[in-house]
Amino acid sequence: MHLQSKPKLFSILIALFIPSLWLLMTGSLVWRHSIAPSTSVALTRPTEYFEPIYGTFWYLIEQEEEIIGFSRQMVEENKTGTEILVEEETALRINLADQETILYYNLQSNLSTDYQLIKLAGQIQLGQLSFSLQSQILSGQIQLELTNQQTDRTFEINYEQTPTASAALPLMLAASQLEPGQNYTYQNFDPLSQAPDSWLITYQGNQMINNQEKEQEVLVFNLHKGALSSELFISPQGQLLMETTGNYVQKLVEFEQALPVYQSLRKQLPNPYI
Repeated sequence: MHLQSKPKLFSILIALFIPSLWLLMTGSLVWRHSIAPSTSVALTRPTEYFEPIYGTFWYLIEQEEEIIGFSRQMVEENKTGTEILVEEETALRINLADQETILYYNLQSNLSTDYQLIKLAGQIQLGQLSFSLQSQILSGQIQLELTNQQTDRTFEINYEQTPTASAALPLMLAASQLEPGQNYTYQNFDPLSQAPDSWLITYQGNQMINNQEKEQEVLVFNLHKGALSSELFISPQGQLLMETTGNYVQKLVEFEQALPVYQSLRKQLPNPYI
């Protein structure tokens, strides 16, 4: 299969199987456009009041209470404190053309300390189909190159504000002093579908949830893409605790819970060493 056929394939995949999880489960590029000046709140570098949680976090992905995948998200500062490093690794069991297959990706981003994208790279695999992703950041434009064994594809994305990695979005939302009911639109580029997209995020306020048998205060956001809607539960320190989209749930777990799923899905990859 040639690379030119992939955008249609991945668009169908996203539309039918995992429509809204991509915003926080992939290394998509996200940049902010306020809806109106009266509702605009800048998402900025955390101030003294904000103590972000950095580290490696594991998530299980369920559909109708059946575990279908995992996601590993790493967010940390580099040794000099000049960049934020983000890595996202996800694998999902999906049914495609009446056959079960594995969708896998591992994406790495380098961000500035105010969450602006410096570099993006990674690998994506769907069954026997795999390709790598590289980026180059220019003034007002991102150049992306997708490569497999047969061909290369290069395209550009113009932007007004420098994008960030999607895993940094919970940090940005938690660091901003938002008022319940405030809306934001985000224009993002998803390397899986290879197309730009728009999302609407609404801050719903704070609530208490039971997280791993402990009561915890969380920030609740609604995320809308067309008729689809997700609910995000984020800690005050910017850690994604849970995301629900229809009958899909992505929830934070301990490493020991995710390890068997991680090992099983990695072994099923046609190329497990990417």
